[in-house]
Amino acid sequence: RVNPLVRAGTDALLVPAARRAHRVITATEVARAEIVEELGLPPGKIAIIPHGAHPPPTGLRDVAGVRARLDAGERPIVLAVGTNVEHKNHAALLAGIAALDPGERPLLVIAGHGTDELAPRAAELGVDARLLGGVSDEELEDLYAAATVYATATRHEGFGLPVIEAMGRGLPVVASDLPVLREVAGELGWYFTDPAGLADTLRTLLAGGDEVERRRRLGLAAAQRFTWAATAERTLAAYEAALSTITKTRFV
Repeated sequence: RVNPLVRAGTDALLVPAARRAHRVITATEVARAEIVEELGLPPGKIAIIPHGAHPPPTGLRDVAGVRARLDAGERPIVLAVGTNVEHKNHAALLAGIAALDPGERPLLVIAGHGTDELAPRAAELGVDARLLGGVSDEELEDLYAAATVYATATRHEGFGLPVIEAMGRGLPVVASDLPVLREVAGELGWYFTDPAGLADTLRTLLAGGDEVERRRRLGLAAAQRFTWAATAERTLAAYEAALSTITKTRFV
């Protein structure tokens, strides 16, 4: 939960700055619509520049070693990444796993600061989960390599960078049915609205098949478009547009 004082301070600084700015940058059409609605900015003032995602490292990962450290046994691994804050809604992932019969449950692994605090809820639901807390970049790459499916139950995002990271590492993605995540992952993702829907979708993904492989393969290719070089180029163009506006204003 965001500290109310932090939120008040952010609003006091950022809202006037956005209204004074010659250009505002955001990552998605959905986020632009929210900014227009909340701040009353003209849509043309807001540049949409998707985030980039680091490509996976070259070389093989020690997947067997990662699985052994997680004590995964023969189970598939469902990975989630994100700090344990309210809108990330990690508890819904636990509920979705709990909705599966015990014999068909994958191992749920959640990486992110504060996720160890979910242990009491996991125990209450009888879900065997690895709640890792914060992890290093190297550890995160190991988890992506060992995972079978990437999952997120987030209630709100401006973009959803881990979704692109997971797709770029060849993982099927199951996500809460949010317009912003549909904008980013499109028809290559799988979507759910409640824990029962998550359980049903996980059954489909873990069973595999032609459609799962098709989306996985196309997602891998689609994620390659999200590069930091492209983000930098479009950001530079936004700055140039802002400078052009300033110049015209001064000399008109």
